[in-house]
Amino acid sequence: ATVFCCLRSGSTVMIDRLLEDSTVKLWICGRDFAALFGVELCYTEKDVRVHMKDIMAYKLFAVAVLAIWLFVQEFSLSSFITLASAIQGFAFLLLARQAGEEGSMRGISRKMLFTYGLALCFRLWSTLFYLGYLPVDYSGYFVYQGTDVLTLLVIVNLMFRALHRYPSADEDSFWVSVPIAVALVLGWLVHPNLDNVEHADAAWMTSLWLEAAAFFPQILMVSR
Repeated sequence: ATVFCCLRSGSTVMIDRLLEDSTVKLWICGRDFAALFGVELCYTEKDVRVHMKDIMAYKLFAVAVLAIWLFVQEFSLSSFITLASAIQGFAFLLLARQAGEEGSMRGISRKMLFTYGLALCFRLWSTLFYLGYLPVDYSGYFVYQGTDVLTLLVIVNLMFRALHRYPSADEDSFWVSVPIAVALVLGWLVHPNLDNVEHADAAWMTSLWLEAAAFFPQILMVSR
């Protein structure tokens, strides 16, 4: 067992080194290609190695998007809905990684996380049980909903950190209850009818309003 663990750790280090070297070589090729057109990149090889974890995260995300596209085997305008959901989830994953590395939730609005999580709950209320707002391609078969579920889990994890692990996080002063109440009212009064079920249609529209309102607490915190 000890030998197996050593071999596994050694192979992991080797794979990480190969990936890092390939990334640096790819950057060098891109730098040389840009130089042909008189464009000088501001990043150096040292900067690339310093931000290697971020670069690898973007590469893995690109591979995942490519794999989903190959699985779908179809491209239509509705595919952008799934792509947007995946980008949203990836953004929260990067936020969670940053919070984990820094050991702090400073600069991240708890009320933004709560509002975004609430928006995803309302959207999943519609997309998990009804078909009206799903992509018409194969990504509508649980790929779209799955990305929303994973994003919601990441947001719950971030909120857990904000409430328990890092009590020194910045306090929000934005009255998020007001836009939430407005979103609920507007979602119920004005909504489409693709699900042909009033509460599901209202839930979908409410999620859109909540997504729009989720940025306000974060913008207020950053501005201060």
